Amino acid sequence: AWERARSGRASAPASNEPDAYAILGIRAGASNEDIRKVWRQLMQQNHPDRLAASGADPQQLARAAERVGRINAAWDRIKRERGLR
Repeated sequence: AWERARSGRASAPASNEPDAYAILGIRAGASNEDIRKVWRQLMQQNHPDRLAASGADPQQLARAAERVGRINAAWDRIKRERGLR
């Protein structure tokens, strides 16, 4: 947090972007490892291929694809913010 403040980067998301941590359902102070675990769990629960294998209908698959897109976008923002790979 101190490095972000010194570098002039804002810690809050832009007003038009949803909070990446809220999308993942985790607090901003969580460890990198905990955030990665939550992301993996959410991907496993929401991945359209997994839902298709369980017999989900096309509407459910479309919603799952949208959720996965939001989850991955949030994870990408957090990785960039924290300098993770």
